[in-house]
Amino acid sequence: DNSGTLAAHEIAKVLADVGRMPKSKEEQQDLKDKIDNAVGEDGEPGILDFHAFLRLMRTIVDEDEVAAHVYKSQQCQQCGFSKAEAKDLERLFSSTAPQG
Repeated sequence: DNSGTLAAHEIAKVLADVGRMPKSKEEQQDLKDKIDNAVGEDGEPGILDFHAFLRLMRTIVDEDEVAAHVYKSQQCQQCGFSKAEAKDLERLFSSTAPQG
């Protein structure tokens, strides 16, 4: 709406577009807490300016990266790879992956 901020319904649209809409009550509460943290004490509750939006998205991306790392670690452990072997394999696959 060109207001320079995102209200709850606009935040929901953005999150739906990136596949991050909360599906359970727990996920909804977790998202509300993340939004509150991103807004901070000086902001208007539930309204994100650009910087608060960036903080929210950084939090979400960081959590995704941690979850991916935990998943990879669990998979390597289940396959019986040591941490060194897992790093070597990751390096090998990364170096042969198509760029772009």
